[in-house]
Amino acid sequence: MLWRVPDLNRGWLTVVDDVREFGEPVAPRDQPTREVLGATIVVEDPTNVLPLGVTRNAHLPIAAAEALQLIGGVSHPELMCRIASKFPNFMDGGVFHGAYGPRVRPQLASVVRRLSADKDTRQALLTIWDPALDAHTDGLKDYPCTILMHFMIRKDRLVLHTTMRSNDVYWGLTYDAFQFTQLQLTVANALGLEAGPYYHHANSLHIYERDFEAHDSILPIMIDPPRQPLWLKGLKGYGPTPLDKFEMAALTARSILAHGVDMETDHCTDTEYWYGAMMAKYIDD
Repeated sequence: MLWRVPDLNRGWLTVVDDVREFGEPVAPRDQPTREVLGATIVVEDPTNVLPLGVTRNAHLPIAAAEALQLIGGVSHPELMCRIASKFPNFMDGGVFHGAYGPRVRPQLASVVRRLSADKDTRQALLTIWDPALDAHTDGLKDYPCTILMHFMIRKDRLVLHTTMRSNDVYWGLTYDAFQFTQLQLTVANALGLEAGPYYHHANSLHIYERDFEAHDSILPIMIDPPRQPLWLKGLKGYGPTPLDKFEMAALTARSILAHGVDMETDHCTDTEYWYGAMMAKYIDD
């Protein structure tokens, strides 16, 4: 099934409705689910993916923390547990086995370098599912849902394809699309490009029947909500190369996660203030 939406602010609810209506019943781990196989969502505007235009209470600190960890290439399990009580349920030995940040960090430089060297390259990708870590370890609570991310420059804009083995359309898509498009915007800014469409591919896009009641309570909001901040405004400094610029963004993300933002100064961008405000309650400085 294919969806083309201008953004996910409004388009998210349409996708959820369709997955529930047209999805086939399956029950992995004995949990009744409606599932669409081979789903693709094309988002024309990757700067507007948080579903703020519906009466769903998206927990924005989760979105902010996950995006910062992905861009910064780190994992902060204690922080995530402070943000939401559900996260300890997915930990193994005090860590998240499938945390994206540490898995992508060694690969991000090659993505920026290859895009800088050849604007038409098809080789700027990173893999998150790691057979050495994931194929031979059974019974863990946190296997990566995302397989790979593929960056391409087309029509002078940076396009991102993300492929997921499994994606919960009600809970997961909201936060996944935000963190992936924030990375897309960061890389685009480092390269001096605008961001093009975001392609979200899910081998299994699904909704659990236990979430039907919450889904039934959602209504569109008849006013335009405030737009999300743009991470591409969030670089504190610039270096001579795209890789320098990206590394500055990653350093900024790690700094916000560790120390927050000094809200009394005027040295931060609007985006950094937004991230700082989302994290202020949870940072253990």
